[in-house]
Amino acid sequence: TLAQIVIRAPKMELIVNSQIFVTSYSNGLFVFNTKNKTWKQFTYGSNMLTKIAAISDNELLIATVDGLVLFNTKTKKFTQSYLETKSTTTQTSFKDFAQIDKTHWYVSSTKGIYIFNKQDGLKPAFVFKKGNEESDYLGTIYTSIVYNENLYLGTNQGLFYRNIKSKDAFQLIKNTRGQVWSLTQIDGALFCGHDSGTFWIKKNQAKQIFDKQGTWNLKRINDSTILQGCYDGLYVLEKKNQTWVLKNKIRGFENSSKDVV
Repeated sequence: TLAQIVIRAPKMELIVNSQIFVTSYSNGLFVFNTKNKTWKQFTYGSNMLTKIAAISDNELLIATVDGLVLFNTKTKKFTQSYLETKSTTTQTSFKDFAQIDKTHWYVSSTKGIYIFNKQDGLKPAFVFKKGNEESDYLGTIYTSIVYNENLYLGTNQGLFYRNIKSKDAFQLIKNTRGQVWSLTQIDGALFCGHDSGTFWIKKNQAKQIFDKQGTWNLKRINDSTILQGCYDGLYVLEKKNQTWVLKNKIRGFENSSKDVV
């Protein structure tokens, strides 16, 4: 059934105006109407959709392996596509968004960072090439976020940052060398899901608060509780004395938990 397809291959979900939008990596876009409890499927291109964000009351911005596309939540139609160039789009996979202001977004890709708005489309902001020094290479970008006037890039080489107004080189945050999976802001704090566990990020410092397993992602439960998906199941973090500590692992569940919604 359609619902079973959604469960098998979810990628990212977003709730807008009583509708749940779910992207998948092989089956396109799914929309669940919470009022009449029905699913609808919308296909686009190769159907390989990687990220979704609301850019207005009626428009969604969706990243694909080829570029970006807009989806109107009222008409339920894909309205406009944005590609890097006609000759090289197949070489660039777009992965994640970080909002700059109401009309501009950073878009991470396998080539680097682009800036997007509806009028100008996609423009390269920071396109990375491997230099002579190891520090020149940021790697493949998996996630990004703008937090406290800094742009953070999570790559397969570590977590890098720089001020959004700066043109200086990105700096590696100490102790984060390795694969970064996610960057999540929870109640004003920034957390990094990493192959080595979980880090609490404060500007250019990373405090490791979990090291049992690699961490895919984190989800806020309440003011003092975070649920995190890890390589071998689910773990609970709790806030104690103004810091975060491991409370327990969810018993009886040993599956790798890449997406928690």
